[in-house]
Amino acid sequence: MQVNQTSQAAQVYQPQNKVSTNTSQGGGNSVQITNGDVHLSKDARNAQSALNGIANTYDVTNLSTRERGAMVNDLQEHGLISNEDAMRMAAPFSMNENIDTKRDWLQISKDALAFAEQNGQSPKELESIKRNVSILEQLFELRDK
Repeated sequence: MQVNQTSQAAQVYQPQNKVSTNTSQGGGNSVQITNGDVHLSKDARNAQSALNGIANTYDVTNLSTRERGAMVNDLQEHGLISNEDAMRMAAPFSMNENIDTKRDWLQISKDALAFAEQNGQSPKELESIKRNVSILEQLFELRDK
């Protein structure tokens, strides 16, 4: 999963005297835990701030294809998703769709994952779909309600 620059801080939290871990694939965005306190690098804080801003700009449960494209662009500009994930997330439903029609993209993605699991998609394809669902769930959970 690419959206992990700071969100995994809670998952790596373990009360130890000193633990340092790198949570991004590109390096530089680190989480350091000292005496139970979590410390994020400047890059990691910036990534978390960008993710929070994106989550509050776009409602993944009420999103048009046009808005989804803008959201994907924002995620990609901040280095929060890969090119592969961006292409999957921004793909239109059909060639004839109205790109301004709002849909629950989170539920559609969950349904697509369930369908793929039931119909024997390749492990690589399943992993890609799971990453997208995870990204959308994370954006939904971060959204100020």
